[in-house]
Amino acid sequence: MKFLRTLIITITAVAIVFLSMLLFFVLTEYRPKASESVAPAYTTPVSESSPGGLRIFSWNTGYFGLDQKMDFFLEGGKTTARSPLETQRNSIESVIQTVGKQEPDICFFQEVDRDSHRSFGIDQLHALYSGLGGYNTYFALNYKSPFVPVPLKAPMGGVQSGLAVFSKFAIDSAERLQLPGEFSWPVRIFHLKRCALVTRMASPVEGKDWYLINVHLSAYDDGGMRKQQLDFLKTLLTDIYAQGHYVVVGGDWNSIFPGLSKDHFGEYTTDEEDLFWLQKIPGNWTPDGWQWCYDAEVPTARSLEQPYKAGENFTCIIDGFLVSPNLRVDEVRGFDLGFKNSDHNPVALTVSIRN
Repeated sequence: MKFLRTLIITITAVAIVFLSMLLFFVLTEYRPKASESVAPAYTTPVSESSPGGLRIFSWNTGYFGLDQKMDFFLEGGKTTARSPLETQRNSIESVIQTVGKQEPDICFFQEVDRDSHRSFGIDQLHALYSGLGGYNTYFALNYKSPFVPVPLKAPMGGVQSGLAVFSKFAIDSAERLQLPGEFSWPVRIFHLKRCALVTRMASPVEGKDWYLINVHLSAYDDGGMRKQQLDFLKTLLTDIYAQGHYVVVGGDWNSIFPGLSKDHFGEYTTDEEDLFWLQKIPGNWTPDGWQWCYDAEVPTARSLEQPYKAGENFTCIIDGFLVSPNLRVDEVRGFDLGFKNSDHNPVALTVSIRN
């Protein structure tokens, strides 16, 4: 009887702990609204003029923890430990130097941590703001959890991460728009809540504004969520353009751009099963007259089943821009940095208003 009583007490205690933890995660799940106004995270004196052209720089920073020596467990990698603190700090400084040399008017950043265990609690947004200087800064969360329990050997822990827009010009409004699609429960609790960060600024043409949209679409789904998100974006951007505005959508689309093949950069040794996340933007999705902008000579993303080795890791182009027909594309340039500081390489776009 004593053994049975002990067993019952033990099982009951374990059940209570499990249910308490489950209730905690349910109650603390990040549930963003469909639309939320975004106030500037940091401000500094910027130009009040209305630009007729812009140089825009986009970079998925990989939370400064996916440098060329790292792999990632969700894509077949074996490493469970965090990238070393000193390495992450060096990556932040390197990114600041690279971006600073280009002197962009606008920066789109994805995967910027503010208070995450995986990045040692560093406020990366503030680090970028302080290091770059001269930008007003807007931030939209797309990943927030008090504790992510995977990988089991070394859980990711608490995460606060998202998208950032840096601007040297005055932003009139900024809005976080929730993108459709979500994983099933309970995975949903610990996963990203994808969004678009939409910023608006005046142009020199009366009644017409710049709409600059930073995106980071879903990964690791079967393509269904990305389809929902692409359909949502198409409606959004074509509606804005129909009102006469100038639209630039940029960031990490997590899908290969139209006109590019899977083997665009040649052979690789990555197992096909580790490329389960790979999707292509449908060829019939692009709105009439809109232009995809990328540098076909420079890969923007690599596979993460192993640390980066040129000629072995799969590489592709999933980062870049889509611009409205009333804009002229003056230059698109990718930066082949060998994935030194992130699993993504950056890309820059220069556009101007058509006369």
